[in-house]
This record gives sequence, structure tokens and C-alpha cells, in this order.
Amino acid sequence: MTQSLYPDIISPAEISGERPGPPPPVRLLESGRPGPARGYPREALDLQRLCLKNPADTYFMKACGDSMASAGIYDGDILVVDRSQEAGPGKVVIAAVDGALTIKRLKKKEQRLFLCPENFDNPNFREIDITGQEKVCIWGVVTYCLHALK
Repeated sequence: MTQSLYPDIISPAEISGERPGPPPPVRLLESGRPGPARGYPREALDLQRLCLKNPADTYFMKACGDSMASAGIYDGDILVVDRSQEAGPGKVVIAAVDGALTIKRLKKKEQRLFLCPENFDNPNFREIDITGQEKVCIWGVVTYCLHALK
């Protein structure tokens, strides 16, 4: 079976009407030596409110491939993509190039726009100059990336 090189749209994001009990409070966790005043509850954490600023324009997509591994986006990750956000240089975007979706970082170099991969271990990935291209459409901006820790 061949693996797709393009992200898959999983589903539109929806805020469910039914809410389980209150979410656990946010805790600050030290990654080094714990401090005495750290780790106490601050506020309730609601992932739907955190990740879905514009639910009607937000989609979940599944990443395929490893061209964005150095940006922390790995094969199989779930991406939260907001179509209402304005794409600009430095943003990670989903772009339609000749009808196929791809995940890249949008960069501007000398008045030209590029879709750039971020995998420092693989120099075979090339940036795509999209300046003046009619068959390129920025589909949405990636706002969050979810993946399991190994």
C-alpha cells in the first residue's frame, strides 16, 4: 500500500453541546528541578476553547510524510487548521498546489513567496516558489499540532 504524501482532512471541528464534568485545572510543571510555588492549580483548561478559536472555519487534518519534522510535525500527527486566519510569512500553512494539499512554512524572500519544508535531516525536500502561481491556494493556517509521545 502506498502512503499519501498529502494531509487528509479528518473532519470539521465542532464544539460539542454535551460537556463532560469540569476539566482539570492547568498546572505548571517544571521540566527541571521543581520550585516550591509551582504546580498549583491556576485555571480550568478547555481544549476546545484553546484550539478552536473559529469552530466554523476550523478543521482537523492528518499529516502525512516527514517534510516538516524539524518544525515538530510528524507523519500521522493531527493538525488543527483554521481557515479564517490570515496566512503570512512565518506561518505553517496548508496549501493546495496543482490541486494537491501540502503542509509547508510560508516564507518571503526578496519580494517572492515560497512554501518551505522543514526537515533539516533530508536535503531532498525543496522549497516551492509560489509567486504569481495561479494554481496555488493557501487553504488554511496550522494553529496546533497533536501527536502522541513515544
